[in-house]
Amino acid sequence: MSDDFNNMETNLPPRDETDLSGMDMESAKEYVLAYMTTLKQTQRKITEIEAEAKIWEDRVTLAEQNGKFELKTQAEIRRDEILAKEKKLKAEESDLAYKVKTMLENLKKLKNEFAFSVDADRLLAELEMIVGEKDELADKFKEEETLSELEKLKRKMSGESGEPGNGSGE
Repeated sequence: MSDDFNNMETNLPPRDETDLSGMDMESAKEYVLAYMTTLKQTQRKITEIEAEAKIWEDRVTLAEQNGKFELKTQAEIRRDEILAKEKKLKAEESDLAYKVKTMLENLKKLKNEFAFSVDADRLLAELEMIVGEKDELADKFKEEETLSELEKLKRKMSGESGEPGNGSGE
């Protein structure tokens, strides 16, 4: 049964490690920070292993100068093992650097998405808390009062122009 489960896992499409979609901003930042930390640790390991490779290279040279060929061979084996680790770490560093760069770009996009995503109901509720709820009845009366004033102005304007039907009995 566990074999079936493992097969099910391998049938899933691989998740892109640089994909931040579906994460909230805080989780995305923590995720990117973890990768950045791993990148820095890898870079430190590379620096250490380069120094170690230099030591073993010097030991190879020393053994050769002293005619200790068996010791030289052992030092070359150790140096080659260290150089293989260095090569592997540099490949890992390159991969991590690419992923971090991509994730930082995706983080900027995610930040912009969060900036533009607005919860209209929440925004309306906050606005109502600040301004107060809209009084529709008062708005209707203001509209009627405005229309009434407009009609008065129209009558007054038509009365001044001397047009017929201005209410003067003509």
